[in-house]
Amino acid sequence: IYRTRVSTGGVVSWIRYQVVSFGDTVPAQIESLAVGDMTLDGMVDIVLGINPGGSESGVSQLTNFGVDGSGNFRQWESRRLPHTVIDPGTGRLANLGRVKDIAVGDTDGDGDLDIVYISDEGGGDRALNNVWHYQNTNRGIASGYVETNVWTSAFFNEKEKAFAIELDYI
Repeated sequence: IYRTRVSTGGVVSWIRYQVVSFGDTVPAQIESLAVGDMTLDGMVDIVLGINPGGSESGVSQLTNFGVDGSGNFRQWESRRLPHTVIDPGTGRLANLGRVKDIAVGDTDGDGDLDIVYISDEGGGDRALNNVWHYQNTNRGIASGYVETNVWTSAFFNEKEKAFAIELDYI
């Protein structure tokens, strides 16, 4: 659900819209959400953290196309971001598990909003808890993100867990 504030003649009201997307299917199991102008077009986009299972990407971006001439929201374009990081323990794509927290901010000072998220895959001897970074290199285009594993508990048999992520300007 998306709400927008409208002020007409000093009277403030809120309009409710259902977010409808086209492109990649957005799974029903949304774990976390962040908002920001990922495409630098002046409109707020939505970044979703999901529970993809296995080694699929757990981050989807819904690009906002604004309102039409009647004041209704157009559809949002959904794109799943690529997952490319190799687990050094197995030599395969790292399993992600659920994206339990997600934040957006300009981590490298280039003006584009980047994504940082925590994924948590439970169970077994290789239970993973990771902090991931998606560097936005092409104004929010899905293929323009570079993914990096910032920290993981399982690659080095550490027991600490990351629980929340927050970005701010320093």
